[in-house]
Amino acid sequence: NGTQESRELSTAFDGVWDFRITERLDRKGIPLEMNQSGATITGCLGTIEISGTVNGAIARATGVDTRDGRPSAFIFVADEEGSVEHNLDLSERRAQAVVDNLIERGFAAANISATGKGESQPLVSPDTTETARELNRRVEISCAES
Repeated sequence: NGTQESRELSTAFDGVWDFRITERLDRKGIPLEMNQSGATITGCLGTIEISGTVNGAIARATGVDTRDGRPSAFIFVADEEGSVEHNLDLSERRAQAVVDNLIERGFAAANISATGKGESQPLVSPDTTETARELNRRVEISCAES
């Protein structure tokens, strides 16, 4: 019973990518091209023609290989960066979760402080790659002696 909040429709499913299997990142990928029009996507992955719908940050699609008619099913997830305010709030909540966990493990609450860090205080610059962004998303913990 109840209702679910509607999610903002992602617009990230429009473009061309080099699709690679995670275990084989050293090999050349298959071209993935998608065109998004509102909540509808169409495109191709190599010889597979795809079509589907977008709901929030998730796209569900089916495909048919043009060589042999073999069907496929896909789920694509948009990895969009949030706003500065959203990311700061998320970072602070993560920091508080770390403090709460340390307190549960027996550390004195008065001796622990944690802050979320990110875009405003990067460790790695420029923050233009996913690896750099991951390194910059962090929680810093300070512990005082009792």
